[in-house]
Amino acid sequence: MAAVTGFGFIICVFFIGVFKEFVSDPGLRETLAYLNLLEHMDDFSRGIIDTRRLVYVASTVFFFLFLSSKALEANKEGEAMTKNRTVHNTTVGLAVVLASASSCS
Repeated sequence: MAAVTGFGFIICVFFIGVFKEFVSDPGLRETLAYLNLLEHMDDFSRGIIDTRRLVYVASTVFFFLFLSSKALEANKEGEAMTKNRTVHNTTVGLAVVLASASSCS
């Protein structure tokens, strides 16, 4: 379940740039452009190191590591029931997939 959810999330993040073309609001368009992973990876692949791109990658990695630590704490304290374990597994899966995707770019 975590792998499928992680894969779906990655696909959405990769193709968020397509949706920005259909948005008329300039603020929302700029936000979607910033969230577009393809633009961040394009700069890295050309050898351009921009601090905005580094902040994007670092904040993504730290956000999902934070979610993973909270899920692990909940599981360790015994508060995780069947539903919470699914959330935990999904969160850990997303963190691993996004951390590896961010480090590859």
